Amino acid sequence: MRLRNVVLVLPALLCLAGCGTLFNKQRSDAATAAQTKFNDIKLLDLVKDERKHNGEMLMREIDIAQRQMTAARDARLLAIVTSSDDVARRKKLGEAIEARLKVLTDNDEDFAGLLTKIDEREESLRTAIDEYLILRKKSDPKPECSGTNPDVSKPAGSKWEFIQTRCGQLVELRRELASKPKGMLGAIALKISATENARAELATNLKAAEADARQMAKKLAEAQKAGKPVFDEKELEKLKERVANVTIPSAQQLSDAGIDDVRAAAALRWIEMQKAAVDKLLAAATSGEAQPPAGTSDALQIAAALPSLANQLQQGFRYPRVSALVMESQRLRIEADRYRRQLARVDEELALLREKLRRLRDETRAVSAAKSEFDANHTDVALAKYTEAWTASRIPTTAVEWKLIGLAHDRALDQSEAALAQWDALVRTPLEVLVAAEGSGLKPDDIARLLHAIELGAIGVGVY
Repeated sequence: MRLRNVVLVLPALLCLAGCGTLFNKQRSDAATAAQTKFNDIKLLDLVKDERKHNGEMLMREIDIAQRQMTAARDARLLAIVTSSDDVARRKKLGEAIEARLKVLTDNDEDFAGLLTKIDEREESLRTAIDEYLILRKKSDPKPECSGTNPDVSKPAGSKWEFIQTRCGQLVELRRELASKPKGMLGAIALKISATENARAELATNLKAAEADARQMAKKLAEAQKAGKPVFDEKELEKLKERVANVTIPSAQQLSDAGIDDVRAAAALRWIEMQKAAVDKLLAAATSGEAQPPAGTSDALQIAAALPSLANQLQQGFRYPRVSALVMESQRLRIEADRYRRQLARVDEELALLREKLRRLRDETRAVSAAKSEFDANHTDVALAKYTEAWTASRIPTTAVEWKLIGLAHDRALDQSEAALAQWDALVRTPLEVLVAAEGSGLKPDDIARLLHAIELGAIGVGVY
């Protein structure tokens, strides 16, 4: 029996030696040294340093810009108060007030009322969402402007319907903005409303597209089981496009408003579906189970839309190579993080735009009050209101405008960071595998124990 086991072990050891799985200290040290040197580079720290530098520079730029605006205010007021006589002084003040109102509202007196309506509906929607979150059960959908009528538990059902009603009202009010004279106030309000409307439309389209994509993947899996072509490239391309290229009806309006990053939500959902499929395949490929887990066939169809995996599947592999799945999972994780960051930047931009809109509305109220006092022949009071519009609103708005510029720089750095993260993963993941492989080879003591094992069976090694 002992001789029989030795005979079985020796060929296995020869195979291990030929496959390079015997422990080699020199190779192990070299792999570990390479990993250490790469870790010392710290690619992503370069982006952190750049962000810190940009933040410090932005604060200096804001300070300079506000000083310039303060000087501009003082120059404008000095020009008014030092006019040759009261008539000239009054004329210059009136012209300054009219000019600023034209810039802010394009002289549309009803515009402020529309913005107030939108404010009221938005506040009502926020309250309804908070109440729904208290009443909803785990099986109930998350609160969103989807325009759908899913099954919702009884206590939360009425709130869900109210949320959808408010969402519809907001969509109509925001569309009304597009027909109004722009002005500075209108342009900012339009940017905000365009993004919010696109989000509502996208939520509806994306939910339907995801359901269709999953159903399509299921049909492709059933066709494969029925003996039809394993992976139909045309069908796979349709599957990919169904979610990746969701149509947003207000895309042109978004483009005009200057905000189109909301499209990232569609790309993120497709990436999340692909990563879930790849991770399911990775778990199945490394489980050692004879039968693949439920849903693996559907996951194969979604993963087959990835070029890095499609070739292997088309060659008849049961699963893609483990190494390919690991690398693809890492790539998809980084891509998902990039899209999440992109969407977070949209939220940051919306917050800044809302702050800017609030300050512009405060300025509009102050300038309108100045005009009322001016029309009532209260020139000194009108001048005080006009000065307040500068000091309390117009100058602080400069900081918001520069923060929006800084956000554009941050977005550029996000792209650089994502690219560096891809390179980092591309090098780091194989290095980690290499170090693990070289460090886990059979050592001389291990071989001795194997040779003296009495009941040792044949060794089989299968590595992708």
